[in-house]
Amino acid sequence: MLGVDEIGKSPLAWKLKTDGGGTLLFLGFRWIHAKREHEQMLRALMKRLGIKQRVNCSNPSVWTSLRTKDSKSVLFLMNLLSSPMEADVACQPAFRNVMVSAGRHHLEAMTVKMVEIT
Repeated sequence: MLGVDEIGKSPLAWKLKTDGGGTLLFLGFRWIHAKREHEQMLRALMKRLGIKQRVNCSNPSVWTSLRTKDSKSVLFLMNLLSSPMEADVACQPAFRNVMVSAGRHHLEAMTVKMVEIT
């Protein structure tokens, strides 16, 4: 079992080995935004699968997307809400061995900001 509901303790996530040698992952959760359960579930799953987190953002309401080609990256910061947002962001492009600060950013409501990382 990979996860249980924190209130009712019912199974919400599990892994099953198939006869053909594959693996089936089932991921479910209570949809309670105040708990941010979906974010915690994905973070725990990525860690369990050995996937390294490449972007850290201090504000979960600011969405991020890192795109890399050769030795250049572009980090997109998205505020899809109707209020301005602030966020501190760090990322690790494929051509770097460590996280690098992308700085603190102010995003107006309903905007996308592009940050070049070299």
